[in-house]
Amino acid sequence: MIAALVVIAAIAIIVTAVVLVARGIGGVETGEATSPPAPSSAPSATPTPAAAEEVEAETPPPLPAIGTCWGDPGDVTVLVNKHHPLCPLDYYPELASVDSTGGELRPEAANAMNAMNAALEAETGLWLFSASAFRSYDTQISTYGGWVEQDGQAVADTYSAWPGHSEHQTGLAMDVGASSCGCTDEPFGYTPEGEWVAQNAWRFGFIVRYPQGYEWMTGYIWEPWHLRYVGPQVAATMHDAGIATLEEYYRTGPAADYAG
Repeated sequence: MIAALVVIAAIAIIVTAVVLVARGIGGVETGEATSPPAPSSAPSATPTPAAAEEVEAETPPPLPAIGTCWGDPGDVTVLVNKHHPLCPLDYYPELASVDSTGGELRPEAANAMNAMNAALEAETGLWLFSASAFRSYDTQISTYGGWVEQDGQAVADTYSAWPGHSEHQTGLAMDVGASSCGCTDEPFGYTPEGEWVAQNAWRFGFIVRYPQGYEWMTGYIWEPWHLRYVGPQVAATMHDAGIATLEEYYRTGPAADYAG
C-alpha cells in the first residue's frame, strides 16, 4: 500500500515538472524578446546647420576730396555744391527747350518738367513757370557778381553759387514760379503749387534741392522754388528713406562753406 502511494507521488511530480517546462516557468514566455534589438547598421542622421553664406562687407568708395569735382558732370546724379565744383568749370551740356515753363534744361530734365507741369495742371488747374533754368558759366559770373554787389559776399553766398559751383550750369535745375500769384522765391513755398511740388516732385525725378532747416548742410537758405532733377531712382530712394539732401544721400557731411 505504502509502495503504491510512493509511486503515485513520483508520477505526479514528474507530470508537474513537464507542465512547468512546457509553460516556460523559470524562463521567458514565447513571443517576448529575450535581448534588446540590435542597433541599426545605418547611423542616425545628425542635422547640421546650413553653411552661412559668406558675404563680403562692401567697402564704400572713397569720397572725392573737398575742392575736387564729383564724377561726370553729364550724370544726372552729379553732386555740385560748395565743396565740389563742376569739371570742367565751364561745362556746357546739351539742352532742350521746356515747352510748359519756358527756359532750357537737359532733354531728360526738360521732359520730366513738362510731365510734372502737366500733372500739376491736371490735378489743380495751376501750373509752373520758369524764373531761371540753365545758366552758363559766364552768365553765373554776372549773376553772382550782381548779388555780391547788392548784398555783399557773405550774404550772397547763402543764396547764390560761385561760377562753376552752380546747379543751374548742369542743365538739371530750374527756379520755378507759381501761376496762382506770379511769385517766385520764398513766397512760392506757401502757394498751392509750392505745396504740391514739395509733395510730388519726386514722382518725376525732381527734388527740392535746398530744403527748409538744412542750411547747415547745403550752405544755402530754404529755396522751395529751386528744383533739381536727379532721376526717378534717386528721387524715389530719397523720398522713401526720408533723405532731404544730396549731401545726406551721398553721406558727404555738410558743405556749408567753400573749400577756398
